[in-house]
Amino acid sequence: MQFEFDPDFQKKILFIRLTSATTLHSPSQWTSLKQQWCDALSMWHTPYKACLDFSLLTIASTERDLTTPLFRMIKFFNGFYLKKAAIFGLTYAGDLPVASVATREEALQALGVRGAVPRRQAADDFRSLIQIDNHLAAQIVEVSFVAPVHLATKAQIATLRAKLTHNLMHWHQSWCLLVDMSTIANIDQQLYSPINQMLSFFNGFFMLGALGYGTDTQHSQLNIQLYRTKHRAMIMVDRLREQQSKPPEETSACPSKPS
Repeated sequence: MQFEFDPDFQKKILFIRLTSATTLHSPSQWTSLKQQWCDALSMWHTPYKACLDFSLLTIASTERDLTTPLFRMIKFFNGFYLKKAAIFGLTYAGDLPVASVATREEALQALGVRGAVPRRQAADDFRSLIQIDNHLAAQIVEVSFVAPVHLATKAQIATLRAKLTHNLMHWHQSWCLLVDMSTIANIDQQLYSPINQMLSFFNGFFMLGALGYGTDTQHSQLNIQLYRTKHRAMIMVDRLREQQSKPPEETSACPSKPS
């Protein structure tokens, strides 16, 4: 099972959505949700509530064995800042560990959350296509898109900048921006300047550098180092971190004359 996680830090709620229609036949299928949820918690350091969209999930039977792992999972996450959770859109007659209602609005009401709106809405909503993964140990913020995008308007760049800025509220160390360029179908040339302005803005928020991978297309006017493979980009990220960790070189009081 593949899920998308969209945190609303201001409202302290984590929206979790199943991305494709899935039928639950085995209790072991819950393992993927637990692992993905744990990964998403790398950016949480405060209590939160979870709103789970299970509208694409079908549970094959009401046998307790199929849902027992979900009970254990909720209990597990209760020990990691989860205050309350609610499910919506799931048609299931058996017992569940949290409230299960028909609509998102009812789930938010059950959670006692007012005015929270998940950003992942229609498939054609640009903001919903932006996926941000925080790799805290590696000091990387990785940006990709859940479907190929054509960057054509300044409004798109403003949306990307706003989402990245919001994501940085949980960063307290230097970081590198890593962009999956394979998910960008095209970039209009008039957007090079707004993108570079966005990158300059993040340089003031401890960004060590911006690197991209997964493209043969050259965007020489962008202040992003581009590589064909993610492996090569990661090597360069390691070098950026090494350069940051090195003490500044001693300089002579009288600089040498230029040759």
